[in-house]
Amino acid sequence: MGKVSISGAGGAGAGSDECTATSSEVLKGYTAITSDSDDEIVEGTLELTGDAADSQVLDKRTYYNKDARVKRTGNMPNCGAISTVLNAGGSYTIPAGYHNGSGKVAANSLISQTGGTASAAHILSGQTAWVNGTKVSGTIPIQNAEISGTDRAWSQGMSNWAGTINLRVRNGHYLNGVNWIQQDIPNFRPENIKNGVNIGGVVGTFPDYSYLAVGQTSF
Repeated sequence: MGKVSISGAGGAGAGSDECTATSSEVLKGYTAITSDSDDEIVEGTLELTGDAADSQVLDKRTYYNKDARVKRTGNMPNCGAISTVLNAGGSYTIPAGYHNGSGKVAANSLISQTGGTASAAHILSGQTAWVNGTKVSGTIPIQNAEISGTDRAWSQGMSNWAGTINLRVRNGHYLNGVNWIQQDIPNFRPENIKNGVNIGGVVGTFPDYSYLAVGQTSF
């Protein structure tokens, strides 16, 4: 600590050689003989220019601001090392105060947040999904309407059993806007079906000539 000498009432006192404090170590506004004043009384030049608030100094720690006579006590919380783990979309409000740099905000693994059983074959083509931490691109093909201006797609084949007509569709496809499967049957027309007989909604108009006598051409 620097030593400052102030002359007594009788005019006798220590000189600059006996002092260790310089004028820059004496508060501005105060006078003293200092080690650099050549035994003269000079005004100090030390200024307290602190601008910290109590909330900016650690709790229970003391400091001086602009007034060297007033010791202040900080009240900023010491949070130490705060750590937390978040899921996707989660948030964490960081508390006010001092953090020592060892805390960490981490994220849970995608595997733990995206559990599922779907595979590429269960997801539409052009669509993606996260399954067990892995991004999966779908492979299910999409079947759109194939006949212009309709909601129909072509049959992939036809068969019939015991009074039924069976149309084959594309296996494993997703029908997008398709409500009907169409199969061209050029001869499936009224004029080719016995008169009055209804086959699949088509009523025949073909006359039954089985009743004509030999040589008769009309009824």
